[in-house]
Amino acid sequence: MGGTDVVVLVERAQKGDSKDFDLLVKTFHTYTFKLIYYRVQNQSDSEDITQDVFLQIYKNLGQLKDVTKFKSWLVKIAINKIADFYRKRKFTVYLKRADNNDDQLGIYENTEVQSNPYTKIETADFWNIVNSFLVKLPKMEKEVFMLRFMDQLTLNEIASALDKNENTIKTHLYRALNKLK
Repeated sequence: MGGTDVVVLVERAQKGDSKDFDLLVKTFHTYTFKLIYYRVQNQSDSEDITQDVFLQIYKNLGQLKDVTKFKSWLVKIAINKIADFYRKRKFTVYLKRADNNDDQLGIYENTEVQSNPYTKIETADFWNIVNSFLVKLPKMEKEVFMLRFMDQLTLNEIASALDKNENTIKTHLYRALNKLK
């Protein structure tokens, strides 16, 4: 769905059109779930947080002044909900594997591919490497790196979602990439 289509849906949903709000949810649900799952790594908690995100969007959609920034606003809400989740649970590590028995990003993916034992091993190895890298990064570098490469946001969208200057985002991303090298 193109950016113009999203703008139209947001505008109609702001006017109370529940069908367009439902379509917004359908359009962004998988994206939002994955964004949350990358950080929480537990399916049940990710589903709960995703639901909380869309509930907050439903309650506050009328307050969104620039409808072209809907996606950035959604990401900002999701990040805040994730922070609330960890604050409530008093976790000391921001990014931690919650349950080794949890599906490793097999959610919403092709089940035939996920049933392949080699794919499962490769996926587990990949996430072990990613997590071992991410855990070494400062919080802001980690968040910028994940938003850019896992959630595929532009630098402008990241800056908007985190309420930071785009040059600040570039600096954090540059530092994270240097550490990755």
